[in-house]
Amino acid sequence: MPFTGQLGGLNSRLGNISLGGPGQATPFPFGFTPHVLDAISIRVLFNNEVDDSALNVSYYSMLVVSGPVPTPIPIVTSVKFYDSDQRSVVLTVSQPLTYTAIYALSVIGVTSPDGTSVTSNSNNFRANVPDPPVALAAFQSLRGMIDIYFDRPVATTSPGAFATIEASNSGIPQNLTLIPWNISIPSNVIRFELNPLMDSSSSYVINY
Repeated sequence: MPFTGQLGGLNSRLGNISLGGPGQATPFPFGFTPHVLDAISIRVLFNNEVDDSALNVSYYSMLVVSGPVPTPIPIVTSVKFYDSDQRSVVLTVSQPLTYTAIYALSVIGVTSPDGTSVTSNSNNFRANVPDPPVALAAFQSLRGMIDIYFDRPVATTSPGAFATIEASNSGIPQNLTLIPWNISIPSNVIRFELNPLMDSSSSYVINY
């Protein structure tokens, strides 16, 4: 807030008043804000530039505040700088965040180039990016199709799904042709067309 009063002149009885100057300001601790980038990545934005101490994995820890049961507690496995001016880092965690769960991220020990320390505190954030769908099984249909079943509806969100298939004895992958989703295909299924010339007696590996 700007000062609007009058400090007085040379004959004032206020005495010597120091309003601050070089070397007199004490650095204040700085804070941070976590943002979810994807199911296993969290960006931590600091209020100040940080030094290489921000890359120390042991300075970051997480707790579950609320969420569906069970909600595992992820462990931070790696840290790297997100931007060139070293104002934020990206944390990679050991397992996908549980969608809609609220976590607390604690950061202790990170410092700025001038030696200022991050405020020892925990900030809460919500896992607003869903974890990726998990494939449960793949079945060959009677119409020469491969149906890949997932643990949740995926069809309407996967128009660019891509998969290959290769015989275990050849190691040469072949692209599978995606069948556009329609209401006759279950919503948790992505369907691909098989090459009719494939040898039915071989075993195959599907990569998607």
